Amino acid sequence: MKRILSLALVLVLILTAFTGCADNSADDPAQPAVTPAPANNDTTTTEPPATEQVYNTIYSGELTTLNYLITASENEFAIASNLVDSLIDYDQYGVAQPALAESWTVSDDKTVWTFKIREGVNWYTFDGEEYAEVTAQDWVDAMTYILNPDNSSATAQIAYGVLKNAEAFYNGEVTDFAEVGVKAIDTYTLEYTLERPTPYFLSMLNYVTFFPVNGQFLADSEHRFGTHNSTLLYNGAYILETYEPQSRRVLVKNQNYWDASKIYIEKINYRYNKEASAVAQELYLPQSLQPCWMNG
Repeated sequence: MKRILSLALVLVLILTAFTGCADNSADDPAQPAVTPAPANNDTTTTEPPATEQVYNTIYSGELTTLNYLITASENEFAIASNLVDSLIDYDQYGVAQPALAESWTVSDDKTVWTFKIREGVNWYTFDGEEYAEVTAQDWVDAMTYILNPDNSSATAQIAYGVLKNAEAFYNGEVTDFAEVGVKAIDTYTLEYTLERPTPYFLSMLNYVTFFPVNGQFLADSEHRFGTHNSTLLYNGAYILETYEPQSRRVLVKNQNYWDASKIYIEKINYRYNKEASAVAQELYLPQSLQPCWMNG
């Protein structure tokens, strides 16, 4: 889905200009259209310069947290989904595709789902330094955090609505997390056991409740996890390079992303504007019709 988003952003880039105000004299109906004659007989054509792959936009809804393990906000999920990859993704037809899970199988009774984690994928810090490899344990550590009521995750009920013993653990009726239906069978094999067959379970896996986290980084960060772009790790399509609340945030392409060749936008610039919802539609106008303030 992130790759589909990137393709959509490319289209927006084509339609939208973010440069200085255009000369609109050519649009004046009082001025006849004139086609200049060629200066000479040279028929050589020049390729137009490549468009810089940067998407500029504005926003009004500020993030309250970057901690994707506790949020249920659509606004915050939208950012997190570009920073942290999920087990599966969807193509343009809505068909589930491998992402961090290369493949998966389901038991005959539809209650045990086994995922083969993609090898060689790493977590990176906000400044692009490699931190650790992504492993099956990262999903176990994330669920351990979510099902701890002390962490007040707003999406815990989504997990304990489907995973075996998850609700009982959350309520303190089961105290051993090993009895909860999520296990790292080995470094690259993740297993979910459900309370009952759930036909839509696969579709739940690209929601924040089922995102991974590096347990060591989470433990070291303690309550600071997700309070700033420097207190997150990234394994997704983008890294949050700049995070200045009520000013700007900048996402840059993660050059080490496992599917980087399918990510076409190199940078996404968000500028804060409290009137963003009112003026956003003007971003889609041709340059000649855009207000000058948008072309800075």
